[in-house]
This record gives sequence, C-alpha cells and structure tokens, in this order.
Amino acid sequence: MKRTVVNRYDILTTYKIAVLVVRTILHLISPFFLIWSVNTLFHTEIPVAFKTWLGGLLLLSLLRINARNSNQPGLLHTLLQNLANDNENEDEDGEEEDDDTDEEEIVDAVVREERMERLKAALEEQRRQRQKQEEQGKNQPKRTRPR
Repeated sequence: MKRTVVNRYDILTTYKIAVLVVRTILHLISPFFLIWSVNTLFHTEIPVAFKTWLGGLLLLSLLRINARNSNQPGLLHTLLQNLANDNENEDEDGEEEDDDTDEEEIVDAVVREERMERLKAALEEQRRQRQKQEEQGKNQPKRTRPR
C-alpha cells in the first residue's frame, strides 16, 4: 500500500479556495436577501430581477467599501448593536420598557428655554431701569456739597 502524503501547503490552498468560493457565493446571493428584507420590512413590491439584483449588489458593495474605509463601525455593526440594545430594554413579558429619556430631554429643553426667556426679560427690564435712572439723573440739577 502506498501512503498519500498531504502537504501543509495543499491544505492551506484548499482552505483558501473554499473560503473564496463561499465568499463569492455569499456576495452574489446577498442582493437577493437585501431585496427580500426591504420588501418584508417596508411592504414594498420590488421585483426580484437582474436589474434589481444588480442595484442591490452595487448598494451592498458601496456599503462594504464605506465600512472598510472608515475607522467607525460599519452600518451592519451599528444596526446589530442597536438591535441588541433594544433587546436589552425588553421586559420579561417581551414588551419594551417605558423609556422616557427622549420625552424627558424634550421637557428639560423646554424648561431651559423658558428660563432663558425669563432671564432675558429680567435683564432687559434691568437695562431699561438703569437707562431711566440715568436719564432722570441728567435732567436733575447737579447738587454741590456745601463747604
């Protein structure tokens, strides 16, 4: 019996080729998933055709290039992170907790704006009073102190 010697280089080459083939297939299939997900999420009726597949491929390619060239996390990573944060905010019953932070921030902003308006009005009133006092002081005769 002959022994077949498997070279380490052959295994790495086979692995690299397999990864390349799988990535290529995923890149070619991903526009179909994009079209399906947009149709499902937004109730659109985008037909699955070569033209829409090509548009999806172009869009995904641009997103991948943008994600690669930026130091910030990519769009997919950001979306997944937001989904994970939303899931953490769910109750045990599966309902989301009342997260009033946005409403609280709006109320705080309105309160701050009202305070600023009151402060501006008070400062304006003080300025007017000073001007009146200065005008009254100019109209009165100057007093001299007796010696």
